[in-house]
Amino acid sequence: MSTSPEPRVSVVMPAYNAGRTIEAAVKSVLRQTMTNFELIVIDDGSRDDTVDRLSAFRDDPRVKVLHQANAGPSAARNAAIEVASAPVVSVIDSDDLWVPTYLEAMEKALASQPEAGFAYTDAWLFEDELRLVSKHQVMESYAPATYPPDAHRFLLELLARNFVYTSVTVSRCVLREVGGYDERLHYGEDFELWLRIVETGRIPIRAPGTLAIHRKTGTSLTADVRRFYCGICTVYELVLREHPLEADGRAVAERRLRYWRHQLSQLDSPGAVTRSRQLLRRARRRMEGRRRWLPTPPSAVGETLAECGVT
Repeated sequence: MSTSPEPRVSVVMPAYNAGRTIEAAVKSVLRQTMTNFELIVIDDGSRDDTVDRLSAFRDDPRVKVLHQANAGPSAARNAAIEVASAPVVSVIDSDDLWVPTYLEAMEKALASQPEAGFAYTDAWLFEDELRLVSKHQVMESYAPATYPPDAHRFLLELLARNFVYTSVTVSRCVLREVGGYDERLHYGEDFELWLRIVETGRIPIRAPGTLAIHRKTGTSLTADVRRFYCGICTVYELVLREHPLEADGRAVAERRLRYWRHQLSQLDSPGAVTRSRQLLRRARRRMEGRRRWLPTPPSAVGETLAECGVT
């Protein structure tokens, strides 16, 4: 009797109240050109119809659904990684999508440089309400002008601003070595994990192309500006308190923490200058109008959206 080959990649998808987006996310994984994978979806105590919607995939042997009481995204990812059987783990959020070549390209990139620790990509921004794809990718404006030549420079650039999109592919051995996601964090847990991996001396590798699609919805975590600012401050506080930073890295982290604390304070008592800047940004967005968006999305993006039932 033949048995299925061991999966080459374990895909981890945490889900909390993701009924609106979970089916499309799962479909985008199942449409991958590389088929030898397992998909571990972990329901983090959802109170909506997430679990019901996952029942549509119960006949696909690649899909495993786990359940836990609500404990946050870090704990959910760690629980899924704990039962993963492949040597490589790919992470996707329940409101994101992958183009069909994501797994193939990311595994190939990591195999070409096994000492990298993890492979990363960028994401096309899909505005859910407008049904439009942005001309600019999610992490594009944060990326350094030149690729950091060594782990220390990569760490300094990453401390200055996170330019690694959340959907990465990483060796399970590396995750074990650094301890996985920090379960104390409910925002920025991926950023903090990247920092710990790079601190081991590994230089991540950027896979060719843009392989993910980020759905911007009104319920996205980053849509809550205050939560975003508080979360990133917490990450920098933890990094300064617990990470083994050299003097130059500590200086960068301290500067960024001051910046984000200032941004948070402006939400509580915005001055005249801040209000003027906010009005200017709103006016600029209105003037840009449709110029921010692609008239037609790239073929792989358009096909993924259509096949996953998003458009």
